[in-house]
Amino acid sequence: MDKTTAAVKEMYEKYPYPSGVPTVRCGVDVNLLLSYVQVARAKPGKQTVLDAGCGRGIGLIGAAMLQPDIHFIGVDINTTALKDARQNAKNRGLTNVEFVEADLMTLEGVKVPKGGFDVIYSSGVLHHLSNPLLGLQNLDKVLAPHGVISFMVYGSFARQALYRLIESIDLLHPEEQDIEKKLPLARLLSNVASQGIFKDNCWSKTAITDDVEFVDRCLNVNEVSYDIDGLWQLLEQANMKFIRWDDPEDWSISHLFDNEQLIKELSQLTPKDQFKIIERMFERPRLSLVMSKNTNSPRLPISIESVSRLNYAVNPEVSFSVEKRNLNGFQRIETLRFTYKTKEPKSIGNGLLAQAALLLVDQNSLFSGDEMIKALVEKGGTNLEAATVLMQLASLNIIYCPQ
Repeated sequence: MDKTTAAVKEMYEKYPYPSGVPTVRCGVDVNLLLSYVQVARAKPGKQTVLDAGCGRGIGLIGAAMLQPDIHFIGVDINTTALKDARQNAKNRGLTNVEFVEADLMTLEGVKVPKGGFDVIYSSGVLHHLSNPLLGLQNLDKVLAPHGVISFMVYGSFARQALYRLIESIDLLHPEEQDIEKKLPLARLLSNVASQGIFKDNCWSKTAITDDVEFVDRCLNVNEVSYDIDGLWQLLEQANMKFIRWDDPEDWSISHLFDNEQLIKELSQLTPKDQFKIIERMFERPRLSLVMSKNTNSPRLPISIESVSRLNYAVNPEVSFSVEKRNLNGFQRIETLRFTYKTKEPKSIGNGLLAQAALLLVDQNSLFSGDEMIKALVEKGGTNLEAATVLMQLASLNIIYCPQ
């Protein structure tokens, strides 16, 4: 273990990250993640997921609870966190998750399934390694040809105010290496920042976070952050391919800008240059994306010709809200809304799209496009209208096509 890794290990064993209890996070559904790429899994069998830097496992345990047919392996160098993770999994009776002490700089001790891991989670970890590129290359080696990595690193532009606080802490204690001694005055400075450089931005609650979060955020012994150019360079050097952002709307000029002339000008730029403008104009403290091996590619979009032949599932990151009014002898639907991830609910109006959404409210298994089209035709739509509605549902992220 190199000197930097040893220092990171020591810090996290004193302040095992993250705090809190197991929770269900967005972006962990394996079949949804695999649906983003063109290359499909070649053989049937149990899918295996690696969480590269699982910490106390609160996200991994949440993923394992919802996906009992998938085997999860969490690895970390933090023995304190792994002990908590194992106990939490045992308390919940989980048999589809295991935890292994391993260094991402080598991955020694990690048993790789035949053909590689189907999905790898790497969230907020590689930027703490002494060599993030080597860490990513190691993950590439154990990723299946059809597999994807759900990846997050820090975004440097949105962290500029935070770095000003960190620099102030270092000026106050230039020689002090003991985190426990730096912590009290660092918190006092963060209180000042909450009324100044942190006011009304994503760092505004830093002063009231618990010690584990505060140390990870403000007193970390090693981290690097990335802008779009740096992230693209990292992926290219690791021979990886960008597939999509975790939430494409966060990086969409048509979603973020409302001036037609500005959108027209921005549309003439490459996607990468569009992203570079967005990271400068909006707070993006995390760069969360899905990547694959360079031999894979983003999934081709649904076409009107193929829509009836495909199989679909309701997006596990969508929830529905139906408000009904009980009248004399019948019920009337007042409103129908859906929520994607943690965004604001969106209403679905009347018409065939609403009829289709109502059919999906209790749908928890695969269904074919042909089945949905027939059901919508029975409700008065034409075959073309029903096929168009299916494409609308996919574009709204309400449904997706599993591999």
